[in-house]
Amino acid sequence: MALGFFSFPAFATILNEDDRTPIFDQVAPWDAVGKIVFTDDSGEVLNDCTATLVQDSYVATAAHCFIDPTRQEPQGAENYRITFYPALRNPISDPDRFQNVSLAYPLAFSMEPMLPLSALMQKFSSSGIQVLEVMTGTFDPFVEEAHKDWAIATLAETAPQGMTRLKLGNQSALSKQPASLSLVGYDRSYRGGNVPLIHEECSIRGKERSSLVFHDCDTSHGSSGAPLIGKNSEGEFELLAIHTRGSRVAFDANGYAMERVPYSPVTANRGVEFGSFLKRVRSLIFGH
Repeated sequence: MALGFFSFPAFATILNEDDRTPIFDQVAPWDAVGKIVFTDDSGEVLNDCTATLVQDSYVATAAHCFIDPTRQEPQGAENYRITFYPALRNPISDPDRFQNVSLAYPLAFSMEPMLPLSALMQKFSSSGIQVLEVMTGTFDPFVEEAHKDWAIATLAETAPQGMTRLKLGNQSALSKQPASLSLVGYDRSYRGGNVPLIHEECSIRGKERSSLVFHDCDTSHGSSGAPLIGKNSEGEFELLAIHTRGSRVAFDANGYAMERVPYSPVTANRGVEFGSFLKRVRSLIFGH
C-alpha cells in the first residue's frame, strides 16, 4: 500500500550558495542530532526526517513528518515502522542497518493529551531505537497551523550514554542570538542520507507574529525537523527552533512576514520557535 509520504512538497531550499559541510565524527553538541526513518513491512525506507535528542528517551522533530496532508491524520500507522538512529554517521548507504530485529512494541499517535489514535507492532532495531509514541502540535501543519509544526517522539529505549542531550531553548533566547545559529540536518542526496550536514553562522531573517521564524540556513530533502542551535548567555548550546520547510515570503521593515507569493522563488526557510511549545514538552518529559 502506497502511503504518499511525499505528496506534500517540502520546498527544501539552498539559498544562494550551499554553505553546508559534512559531520563525520560524533562530537558534541552535534551528536544530539540523529535521523528518524520510516520503513514498511519489507524494510523499504519510505521517508526520513532529522530529529534531536532532548532527553534520554525523547527527540524533537517536525509534525509533518508523521501527518497525511490530505486527511490531516497520522499516515497509515498500521503499515510502517519508525526508528530513531542517534548520531547516525554512516558514509556508505547500508540498507542492513534498517533491518529490524527482536522485541515488539505498540506505537500510539496523539495530540496533547496523549490519547492513542492508532497502533502497530514494531520490532526494536539493533542499530536504532524504536519510536513508541508521537505527540504533535497539530494535525494540520501544512497550512492553517504551520506555526504548530512540531513533534516530540518517545523512544522505547534510552539513548546511549555520552551522547549530547540538547538543552531546551526559549523564544527570548532566539531573539538574543539572531546571527550565530547552526542547522544540522540530513540530505537524502548526500552519502545515502546517512551523514549530517551543518550550516554554521546562519541567521534568523524574520518572523511572523505567531511562533514562525524564517531563517537563511541551507536545507534539503531530509532536513525536516532539523534543529536550529544557538548559544545562550552562559555559552551553552540550546535547541532554539525546529526547521520545517522553505517559504515564499516577503518581510516588512520590522522583519515580520507580510505576504506569500504563491509562484515566486523560495526566499527563506521556515521553522517553529521551540519556546512556543516548551511548556508542553516539559510537561510531557518532566510531568510538570
